[in-house]
Order: sequence, then C-alpha cells, then structure tokens
Amino acid sequence: MCVAQNVYDANGKLADIRLGAAVVANSFLYQPASGKLYAWRFGNGLSRLLTLDNDGRIAQLAGGTAASTAHKLDFAYYADDTVKSLANGIYSAFSTDFSYDAASQLTPAFQPGDQQHFMNTMGL
Repeated sequence: MCVAQNVYDANGKLADIRLGAAVVANSFLYQPASGKLYAWRFGNGLSRLLTLDNDGRIAQLAGGTAASTAHKLDFAYYADDTVKSLANGIYSAFSTDFSYDAASQLTPAFQPGDQQHFMNTMGL
C-alpha cells in the first residue's frame, strides 16, 4: 500500500508530494507578498499555473510544458461570486456557461462539444 507523503522545506512550505517513491508534484512556487501557492510541476513533468483575480478567486488555470500548452481554463464570475463561465482556451467546444435559480442552485449546464450535462436533481 502506498501512502501519500507531503515533504516541507525549511520554511514550512510544501516542497514535494510523493506516493511511495513516485513524485506526484513538486517545484511549488509561492507569491512573495501573500505566501499563496501559484505554481507547481506534476510528476509527469507538466506544469500548473494558478492565477487569482483581485478578489482571490481562481481566474485561470494553465499548464503544459515549455514547448506547448496542455490546458488553459479561464473563469468568470457573477457579482455574488458564483461561477459564470469556464472558457477552455485549448478546446473551445468544452467551454461552459453557468446559470443559477432563485435559490442560487446551479441549473443544467451544458458543454456544446460534449454529450454530458450537469444538473442538480436532489434539490440540494
């Protein structure tokens, strides 16, 4: 059985995530002023960059290698901080717009390039 292990640097910040001998993620980078995590590298060599907006919400997730971008997702929000849209910068057909009912519950969400749709059927 493999157990996930978090390895921390001398400043107490996450440096590696390991699963047995395998590195799941490493090369974590933190904002100097806030100390917030903003980038890391997965064990397969792909990088991940997390960009936050002025309100601290995720504005963009992007990553790949030095040679190519593997993924790029841009987030937009309504004034009440619910997600308005998710724009896929690599596969635009998988971009999604979101809407909510009067109780702030997500109404059905569809991706034009995918046969899946998402909806709350439990009234939660």
